[in-house]
Amino acid sequence: MPLITWSQDMSVGVQEMDFQHKGLIEIINKLSDAMSQGKGAQEVGKIVDKMILYAQRHFGAEERLMSVNGYPQLARQKAEHEAFLAKANDFKKDYLAGKIALSLPISSFLKSWWTGHILVEDKQYGPYLNGKGVR
Repeated sequence: MPLITWSQDMSVGVQEMDFQHKGLIEIINKLSDAMSQGKGAQEVGKIVDKMILYAQRHFGAEERLMSVNGYPQLARQKAEHEAFLAKANDFKKDYLAGKIALSLPISSFLKSWWTGHILVEDKQYGPYLNGKGVR
């Protein structure tokens, strides 16, 4: 069962960002599946790396789109993105050091952060960018 299920309610109204959000959700669901199936550290680590890299690329694309279009909440978005990446990298570091297991707390964090971020923060830029002709 997927940790996060994409629904049309999550659409921000910007096709490329919706596509990227779906890609992130897919990676998070793969990570959740790997953890729940007890996959090895190497396999789980690869998925964590993929998630972090994808998130970095997504955040960069999203921030560029906001910057080019003068989105007034860009600084807040950047701060949230940086906080997520810091937390994800801390999880990775602690996991690789054997300090924590990737499990329920991490799954809960990923689910609540991503659904909250998309449904609250990202939903706000959709109408703004649509008004600038971005679809």
